Amino acid sequence: MPNKVALETLALNNVDIVVSTDNKLFVNNIRQADSVNIDSVDSRVSIEESTETSKVSSIDLRVAAEETIRSTDVDSIDTRVSLEESTEASQVSSIDSRVAAEETARSTEIASIDTRLTNSGSSDSTSIASLDTRVAAEETDRSTDVDSIDTRVSLEESTEAAQVSSIDSRVAAEETGRSNDVDSIDTRVSLEESTEAAQVSSIDSRVAAEETARSTDVDSIDTRLASAGSSDSTSIASLDTRVAAEETARSTDVDSIDTRVSLEESTEAAKIASIDTRMGLEENTTQVATLALTSGAESVEVNFSNDLSMTAFNTTPAVAAMMRNTDANASIIIPMLVGEVSTTGCKFVFSDNIVGNNYKMDIIVTD
Repeated sequence: MPNKVALETLALNNVDIVVSTDNKLFVNNIRQADSVNIDSVDSRVSIEESTETSKVSSIDLRVAAEETIRSTDVDSIDTRVSLEESTEASQVSSIDSRVAAEETARSTEIASIDTRLTNSGSSDSTSIASLDTRVAAEETDRSTDVDSIDTRVSLEESTEAAQVSSIDSRVAAEETGRSNDVDSIDTRVSLEESTEAAQVSSIDSRVAAEETARSTDVDSIDTRLASAGSSDSTSIASLDTRVAAEETARSTDVDSIDTRVSLEESTEAAKIASIDTRMGLEENTTQVATLALTSGAESVEVNFSNDLSMTAFNTTPAVAAMMRNTDANASIIIPMLVGEVSTTGCKFVFSDNIVGNNYKMDIIVTD
C-alpha cells in the first residue's frame, strides 16, 4: 500500500510539487488548483441574508406606512361625518329658531287684533261681524302658514336624515375598501416572505453543494499527493510522461483558444457589418428634422423638401412630432396632425398658441 507522507516540498526529477498554506497546488511554481474559500462563501451567504432581511424590513415599513395612511383616511372621514352632523344640527336649530320667531310674530299680531277689537267695542253689530270675519280669515291664513312651516321642517328633517344615512353608507363602503386594501397588502407581504424564504433556501442549497464540491477537490488533491509521495522511479518517469502530455494538451488548448478567438472576432466583425447595414437601411427609410416655431402660431404646414430638407418620398410616409422648449417653466403644447399626410407634406395644429420663440418641433418621417 502507498504511504502517506507530509512534505512541504516534493521534488521529483527536478519537478517541484508544493501545497501552500492556503491549500493551493503549485508545480514548478505554477498554480494548478485552488481549494474552497469557505470564508468567501460565508461572506456571500451573510450578504444574501442581510439583503433578504433588508427587503423584509422594507416591506414591513411599507405596510406600516400604508396602515398609517389608511388610519388617517378613516380619521378624516370621521371628522367629515362629525362636521356634517354639526352642520345638520345647526340647520335644525336655525329652523326651530325661525319657527319660534314666526310664532312670536303671530302672537303679537293676534294681540294687536284683540286690542283693535277692544277699541272697536262700541261699534255696531255690523262692525263686530266684519271684525269677526277678518279675524277668522286672519286665523285661517295663520294656520295655513304654520302648516306650511311644519311641512318644510318635516321635509328638511327627512333630507338631513337621508344625507346622514348616505354619509354612513359612504363611510361603511370606505372602511370595507380600506379593509380589502389591507388584506391585499397582507397577501402580498406573505407572498414576498415565501419568495424570500425560498431564495434563502436555494442559496443554502447552493452553498452546501459548493462546499461538498470543494471538499471533494481537496480530498482528490490529497490522494494524488499521497500516491505521488510513495511512487518509485517508474512513477517519476510516469509523472514526466504525464507532464509532457499535459504540456502538449496545454499547447493544443492554447491553439484551440486562438482558433476560437479568431472565429469570435470574425463573427463580431460580421455582426458589426450587419448592424451598419441595418442602420443604413434605417437612415434611408426614416428621416428626422427640427422646425423652429414663431410666437403666436396656432398651426403650421410642413413641406418635407422645402422646410425640412428631406428627400422625396415615393409613398405616403408615417409622421410623428414632438414639441420642446429650452425654458423649463414653459407651457406644455401638443402638436396634432390634421387632414391627410401626402408624399410632400402635412399640417399640424397646436393645443395652444405658441408663446415666445423658444419652441421647436422635432418631426420624424418614416417611409
